[in-house]
Amino acid sequence: MLDLLDQTGLSYFGGGRNLSDAHAPLLLERNGLKIALLGFNEFLPRSFEADFDKPGVAWSEDEQVLTDIRRARTHYGADVVIPFMHWGWEDENFANERQRRLAHLMIDSEADAVVGGHHMSYKY
Repeated sequence: MLDLLDQTGLSYFGGGRNLSDAHAPLLLERNGLKIALLGFNEFLPRSFEADFDKPGVAWSEDEQVLTDIRRARTHYGADVVIPFMHWGWEDENFANERQRRLAHLMIDSEADAVVGGHHMSYKY
């Protein structure tokens, strides 16, 4: 998948060829602002997680998420930092207490917005 994304020139974040790449932000510039997008996964199985020498996704460990947010500003010089969280389970319509707590921690750690989502299964 990463090869196909690279071949087509499509940008991505929240995953990469190793742990460092998975936690690196996608940097965009719009109207003079440098915007950092970060992506994290909390949806099992955790076997999709990147490692030092293995491709995969950036797993959501609270301290690592907060470190990545701060690093987006200090190391990458981002003016705006937005983490995207893949969390929750099918048929859950509201964020749970843990998700709300982490979202508040992210804002307190200088995230400008937090986007959380999960696909919904629809029953007809």
